[in-house]
Amino acid sequence: MEDLRDAEGTRGTLAGRHVLALRQALSSRLQALGVRQPEQAARMVEAHWHGLVLQWGLGGTGSLCRWMAAGLADVLDLLGVEPE
Repeated sequence: MEDLRDAEGTRGTLAGRHVLALRQALSSRLQALGVRQPEQAARMVEAHWHGLVLQWGLGGTGSLCRWMAAGLADVLDLLGVEPE
């Protein structure tokens, strides 16, 4: 984790840019779908995504793709977003 948190290091810079781009893309998409507080919702979806990967790795069933799709569908449902 130290490498990811090190803003001066290459990994930290690349990871930081990736996270920022991901959050901005999620926020824009969620805003277009009418979600209130899209920036906050984007952080929640991102956190849920990372949690799902960890859950699957520690004992999830089936493929990672199906596990992620089901878990993300749950969080989007809570946000009132209909999957496309």
